[in-house]
Amino acid sequence: MSSEVKAEPAKASTTTEPTNVWDQAVVQWRSKHQTAEDHPALLCAQVLRLYHDEVTETQEQSTQDIESLRSDIAALGEGFTGIEKHLSCVMDEIKRQAPKTTTTLLPLPIVIFVTTCTLLAGFCLGRAFS
Repeated sequence: MSSEVKAEPAKASTTTEPTNVWDQAVVQWRSKHQTAEDHPALLCAQVLRLYHDEVTETQEQSTQDIESLRSDIAALGEGFTGIEKHLSCVMDEIKRQAPKTTTTLLPLPIVIFVTTCTLLAGFCLGRAFS
């Protein structure tokens, strides 16, 4: 088995050049430890790399989703601002077209009479039930 392991690193130098830091680190580790391409440790490292790539992609998608949500919220805010302006114009028009009404005041003698009657009735009720 050790003869197979020593023969494999020669293949690594003939394969395509690594394109990123991870691949370079794997090639260095394989040459340092003289391991085969199908070594279980390398297979586990490949699974971890796939997991890392998936998590990174998911995080990037989440970030994009959050950015699109922010832009949607900003667009809704602008829409509500437009609606608020239109409602303000409608309310101003309603106020302008509303009929002008004046409040009618009761004549002073009637107010004095009603107040006096109320006070007298309160006095009488207080005397009657005390």
